[in-house]
Amino acid sequence: IDKVNLNSNATVLEVNAGTGRDSVLIAKRLSKDGKLHVQDLSWEMLEICKSKLADSQVPVEIHQGNACKLPYANKTFDSVYSFGGVGMNTYAENKIAIAELVRVAKVGGKIVFGGLSLAPWLHETAFGKILIYHNPHYANTISFGDIPIDARNLNITWILSGAGFVVDFIV
Repeated sequence: IDKVNLNSNATVLEVNAGTGRDSVLIAKRLSKDGKLHVQDLSWEMLEICKSKLADSQVPVEIHQGNACKLPYANKTFDSVYSFGGVGMNTYAENKIAIAELVRVAKVGGKIVFGGLSLAPWLHETAFGKILIYHNPHYANTISFGDIPIDARNLNITWILSGAGFVVDFIV
């Protein structure tokens, strides 16, 4: 979330918000002049998220749907954040999901997405084999061909001792 570089009056979209673990942290960084939109495929998860955000001072809008077809106008958000979905091969059309994040972000907006994916140099280590055996999400690979041409100042950070990643860039 630190990589999003939020200012307090930003309009932010969180894709794959799930139960709102990160939504709560984002909302705390926004003022009443900011706005948070949360999106997830599962309405049940969004109901939990909604309850966690009930006391938030920031206006919150909740939308259920697929990240490959976001229901927002072009260039709506100052920042778009997703952890645990986009970039993890969760979507059959990951390239489309990333393109949607870019489509709804303003020019100069920040995109941050990440999830589980073992760093390539760890796949054949004992550590890597154990992680992949216990959770196949660690076998995800990041396709740099899915990064759109609009991405500027792209960074990738390996987190969780190389068991997760965060990609961030400016549109």
